[in-house]
Amino acid sequence: MKELDKIIKGKGEVKGITFTQVKHSGKVYLYKRSDGYFETFTAIEQRGGIRKIKGVEIAFEEKHIYPSGESWVGICTKNYDRALERFNELLSAQ
Repeated sequence: MKELDKIIKGKGEVKGITFTQVKHSGKVYLYKRSDGYFETFTAIEQRGGIRKIKGVEIAFEEKHIYPSGESWVGICTKNYDRALERFNELLSAQ
């Protein structure tokens, strides 16, 4: 399983924000954002394999994906201790 990068450049609704990984265990991640916030979330797991899209076979690797929209489960806070507390809550729920 490929893990999320240590540094992520935001896209879409978080464009312009850089995320730096502080802590990680299993599918749970804690990142410090360049805007002063911390994010703790559960990543989405992409299964590996071959998929056919519009008649073309494409190979996908097993990896963690940064969640977005309704799939986002976590917290965004300026309080590091609260982010760490949520990290531990999500970790124990795995």
